[in-house]
Amino acid sequence: MIRFSLKVVTLMVSLLVFTIAVFSIYHFFSSAPLEYFLVRIHSFNPQAAPSVADQRLLLKQWGLTGSFSKQVCDFLIGMSHGSLGESLWTGTPVLTLLKERSRATLSYGIFSFLLFVPLGIFWGMGQSLWDKKWPGRILTIAADFLFCLPSFSLATFFIFSTSLFVFWIPPSLVYLAATVPYLASLIQQRLAQEEREPYAKAVIAKGLSRRQFYLRHLSRPCLEVTVSILPLWWGLFFGASLVVEPIFRIQGLGFLAVEAFRNQDLPILIGITLVIGGGRIILSNLRELALLLFFPSRKYGHST
Repeated sequence: MIRFSLKVVTLMVSLLVFTIAVFSIYHFFSSAPLEYFLVRIHSFNPQAAPSVADQRLLLKQWGLTGSFSKQVCDFLIGMSHGSLGESLWTGTPVLTLLKERSRATLSYGIFSFLLFVPLGIFWGMGQSLWDKKWPGRILTIAADFLFCLPSFSLATFFIFSTSLFVFWIPPSLVYLAATVPYLASLIQQRLAQEEREPYAKAVIAKGLSRRQFYLRHLSRPCLEVTVSILPLWWGLFFGASLVVEPIFRIQGLGFLAVEAFRNQDLPILIGITLVIGGGRIILSNLRELALLLFFPSRKYGHST
C-alpha cells in the first residue's frame, strides 16, 4: 500500500513538473503567434495593419501578457477547472478539439495495438527460434528493412495504391511497421538471454525440444517485455501519426498537431504535447506497477 501511494505521488509530481516544463518551453516563443498572425493579415490585405494597441489586445486575449509566473498559475488554474485555453485562430476550446480529434487517433491506436502484441511476439520468437534458418533470416532482414524505412515513404506508397486495399488498412500497416520491429527486437534479445540461463540448459538437456521449450517456458518473458515496451509504443505510435494522419487525411491528433504548428497555435500545441507526454508518463508508472504485481521476482533498473 505504501509503495502504491508513493507511485501515485510520483506520478502526480511528474505530471506537474512536465506540465510546467512544457508551458515554459512554449512561453519562450510567445511572440511567434502574433508575428505569424500579422503576416497572414498582410497576405490577405496588404493595406490592413493592426495598431500597436490592437496587437497588445490580441496578446492579452491570448493570455500572453503578464509575468511568467502569472501565466503559469493561470494555466494551472485553468487546467484544474478542465480548461486548456482556446485556439488562437478559431476560438474553439482546446479540450473540445482534443476530444473530437482523439477519436480517430484512438480508434487506429487500439486496432494497431491489438495486432502489435501478437505480431511482435511471434516475430521476435521466430527470429530467436529460427535464428540460423532461412525463416529467421527473412524475419531479421524484414525487421532491418522496416527499421530503416521512414514512415512517410511507406505511407506515400500506400496512398498511391489505395485501390488495392480497404482504406483503413494502409494507415494501420504503417503504424505496425513503425512499432512491431521494436518489440520483436527486444523479445529476440530477451529470449536469447533466457536460453543462456541454467534452467533453460537443464530443461533442454532432459529431452525437451527447443521449440517446446519456447512454447512452454518463454511466454512469460515475452509478456514481460511487452509490458515494458508500452511507453515506447505510445511514443512511436504518436510519432507515426504525425506522418500518417496528414498523408491519409485522417482528422486525428497528429493532423491537428501539424495544423497547429503551421498556424503557430500555441494552446493547441501545448495541449497535444501534454496528451502525448502525459500519456507516456502515466504508462511508465502503470508499467512499473504491472511489473511489480505480475513479475515480482525481477529487478527493473532499466527504463524505456
